Amino acid sequence: MDECRAALRHLERGIQLAERAARGDIGRITIAYNDFSINGVLPQILDTFKETYPDIAVGLIYMPSHHQHDALMDQRIDIGFMIGPVELPGIETHRAAIEKLVVILPQRHPLADREQLTLGELSEEKFILGTEEGWSTFRNHIFRLCLKAGFRPDIIQEASTSSGIFGLVAANMGISLYSDCVSRFRRDDIAVVPLATPHEHLETIAAWGSAYVSPSCHLFHQLLNQELDD
Repeated sequence: MDECRAALRHLERGIQLAERAARGDIGRITIAYNDFSINGVLPQILDTFKETYPDIAVGLIYMPSHHQHDALMDQRIDIGFMIGPVELPGIETHRAAIEKLVVILPQRHPLADREQLTLGELSEEKFILGTEEGWSTFRNHIFRLCLKAGFRPDIIQEASTSSGIFGLVAANMGISLYSDCVSRFRRDDIAVVPLATPHEHLETIAAWGSAYVSPSCHLFHQLLNQELDD
């Protein structure tokens, strides 16, 4: 009888786990992110999701925006946080953040004390940007803005990470452009000055394939809508 009771308890536990898995309470999702999302809106979303659904495993992969497009189409990731807008067949998106652009300068730069700067004032500056391999989407955005302002940026150095860009700027190698999520970094050796382009911004989106959405992903979408629409 004791063995039968133990077997029944295991059976009931198995039924409960199966029901939770069907609801998405137990499962795994794979999320890709870029520099701007992980330094901006994504950490709070992830923290809330893990607190709400502690039994869903979350796998995180750093992936540039343009690589995320292919990964979503091939179903190698469930959700991607990338630079938007994106229009791809079979891909749904939700705006995660709209951030202003800022100029990052060495602390002793003559323009570091300005309240704001125009792109035209940067035409003679040396630029530090992310590499083409990892930052092509953002680079194209910056090139478009600079060409609209009448010049092509003179890129003197490149870096593969945000911290690398900030370090090169701090070393007085040049200036850079970034989103205003950089304000979350506390560095005394760089200055952050807003860019006077009121109609220009950097958009971060969450994207996923519409062909198949697992129960766990559906729960993430629900929480995402709630967090971003509040």
